[in-house]
Amino acid sequence: MATNILAIDIGGSKISVGIMDELGKIIENHKSVLPKEYDQNYILDSIYGLIEPLMKYQPKAIGIAVPGLTDAKSGVWKYAPFSGVSEFRICDIISQKTGLPCFAENDVNVCAVGEKFYGCTKDDENFIWVTISNGVGGAIYLNGELFVGNRGNAGEIGHFYVNDKTYVCGCGRRGCLETFASGQAISREYQKRTGRIVTAKEISELARKGEKQALEVFNRAGSALGKAFSYCVNLLNINKIVVGGGVSSSLDLIMPSVEKTLKKHVFEQANDKLIVIQTALGYDAALIGAGALAQKNMKIL
Repeated sequence: MATNILAIDIGGSKISVGIMDELGKIIENHKSVLPKEYDQNYILDSIYGLIEPLMKYQPKAIGIAVPGLTDAKSGVWKYAPFSGVSEFRICDIISQKTGLPCFAENDVNVCAVGEKFYGCTKDDENFIWVTISNGVGGAIYLNGELFVGNRGNAGEIGHFYVNDKTYVCGCGRRGCLETFASGQAISREYQKRTGRIVTAKEISELARKGEKQALEVFNRAGSALGKAFSYCVNLLNINKIVVGGGVSSSLDLIMPSVEKTLKKHVFEQANDKLIVIQTALGYDAALIGAGALAQKNMKIL
């Protein structure tokens, strides 16, 4: 019998659930949109409704990708800055409901786990996984294992200082990478320059048509990313940075300024094999990663 896993990806605006087989393939999945304001009970009710038709696959365990701070050992969703969620014992509650072992981890961390086992880093012992979406987050793989730090919160690349000539970050400080390179930051900078309110995706389309302001906004984001990447490379001596999230679809627009900045700031003689690459897992990176997290904990991988 196949060893199926129930994977859950809780995003900032949606919940996605799916059944993943032992080869990392999503067999069936369902999604639900989250409102602007929600609480823990709303999340649980949404999850239960989405997983009900998937229980026919007889999953052996559940993996959850959680946005925000997470205690993976206890399965507690500690804090999400964009919602009222805090100290949410999500794994205990869902395990009691389903009778299945449940594992939760920060969403960017699970993306890195998924990439390691099913993506473009199968042969890499050391790499950084960076998501660029509504915010900017990072995960670190060292010596073949996910590195989470003393309190499980390693990889907060979005709060690297890159330049103080920008807006105040959601963390309360000025100069964070997230205020330069996130989708929101790209939209905000474009609005500042043109007076027009458009999404980062729409700005990328304008940039590909050669619009000067759109190209300049992506160059600005790329320069900030390149500086932040250089900190990671010089400190950890990694050869690969994997980029995911919605803005990663515009990586071709960002890369010229990323590469230019990396060349300026990286100790090149020690890091001459560095590459920056888009995730091989696409839109489902966190969902596949959640499944891989459960597989890893259940000793299936």
